Amino acid sequence: MSSIGRCAALAVALVTCLPATARAQPPTHDPAYDAARKRFEEGKRLIREGKREGDRSKLEMGYLEFKAAYALYPRAKAALLNFVEAEVVTDRLVDAMKHLREFVHVHGTPDAASEYAKPFQLYWEKAFRATAHIDIQAPPVMRIFVDDDEAGVSPLPAPVDLGAGHHRVDAIGADSKFHADVDATAGEITNVNLVPPAPVPVPPATSAVVAPATPSARPTLAPESTPLVPISSDSRAEGGSSSGLRIGMTIGLGAVSLASLAVAIGLRVKASNEAEQAATALAGVPNTPDACVGSSSSACMRAHDAIQSENTDKTAANWLFVGSGVFAGAAVASWFLFAPRAPLSASSEWVPVASPTSAGLLWRSSF
Repeated sequence: MSSIGRCAALAVALVTCLPATARAQPPTHDPAYDAARKRFEEGKRLIREGKREGDRSKLEMGYLEFKAAYALYPRAKAALLNFVEAEVVTDRLVDAMKHLREFVHVHGTPDAASEYAKPFQLYWEKAFRATAHIDIQAPPVMRIFVDDDEAGVSPLPAPVDLGAGHHRVDAIGADSKFHADVDATAGEITNVNLVPPAPVPVPPATSAVVAPATPSARPTLAPESTPLVPISSDSRAEGGSSSGLRIGMTIGLGAVSLASLAVAIGLRVKASNEAEQAATALAGVPNTPDACVGSSSSACMRAHDAIQSENTDKTAANWLFVGSGVFAGAAVASWFLFAPRAPLSASSEWVPVASPTSAGLLWRSSF
């Protein structure tokens, strides 16, 4: 073997014999992570003991530890999700809902296979049902305020989460301001539209028709044999077309209204069945507020799936009920809007007339 080959083999042997710790790159030290980890572990201990012992003071201390851990190291998914758990168990449900939306904005919704999927869904369901949500539509680039607290600049990326009850909503722009009062219900999304309606165009003014000058000669009546101008065939055809459009639009809108109502009733029945399924699944679970928090039991998961489906079906049914009413109103309006009207046709002309004593022109109009 050549000297170069022997040197290469020796180098490979030395590298192979080095321990793994010597070959590995030393980890980067992060003091913020270390401090956050200590607060995180202490928060878990306090929350666990507080829930087991029913000790409110330990739950509050655990909340403060998780809050500090998240402030020190906000990039960690676990830190944020455990902070949400502490907010849920200490009844800070509006804050929990806001931080869950922050989790989705930063990390996305957890996949079904993720270790964060089950706790995320449990906390979301509990916080969503206990809080109200206002979806605000306003003109672009306006500052949105809810009860004098700024919620952001329109368009907002998500509904505003708050407690149920009466709220004031304001949209303030450079040269305009819009306001609305809202009564929000827990577990529901209330829509607020602050977009002003489009201005109705004003039709142009019609020019005045100037009648011709009266002739100097005294006119006489035209002979009775002069035929009248008949109503044009176009007017009759237009009336028939309007009647057909009236019937077609009324029947079509009425059919859509009935279909929406039928689907809405079906979704309501389905939601009622899902509520019964959830109650059946929870029959064997201890009757405590946090019995299913963080639990992966089959009963809790069945109840969670049934409740989620129930809420989805209820929301869809409510929208379909509203849509059915809107289409029914539109059908009634179309019946009156396209009602046939008697057509008028006018014809006017100057007719020369003469008699043994006078001559002139007669202005004749017929309808």
